[in-house]
Amino acid sequence: MHFSRTDSGASDKGPVLLPKLFRRCAASYVTHGSLQNLLADIRASRSDKFVRTSDFLKGGVAFKQWGNAQGGAVRAAASGKVKLALAPWEFVLKEEPSTLYRDIGGQRREITAF
Repeated sequence: MHFSRTDSGASDKGPVLLPKLFRRCAASYVTHGSLQNLLADIRASRSDKFVRTSDFLKGGVAFKQWGNAQGGAVRAAASGKVKLALAPWEFVLKEEPSTLYRDIGGQRREITAF
C-alpha cells in the first residue's frame, strides 16, 4: 500500500480497499468456500470493534462490535451480501489480533517469522 498526499482529489480515483474487510472476506471464503457466511463470521468476531470517526477525533473510545445489527459499520444487503453501512472515512476500526498458519507435512503450524 502506498500513500501520497495530493492537492486535489482529481488523481484519487478507484475503489477503496479496507484491509480489515478484505482479511475477513478471505478468511470466510477459505473457511466456507464462499462468502455466504461472511456477516455471521464478522458478527462472531467479538473483538473486532469500530467507532465513528467524528467521535474518535473528539477522544471517544466507546468502540462497539462492527457487525452489530443495530448501528454497525457493516450490514446485510437485501441480496444477502455484506455492505458497508458507513462510508470508509466515517469509522475507525480496532482489529482483533490474528494468527497465521501454514501446512507443513500435513501438520498445522503457526507462522512466527517471515
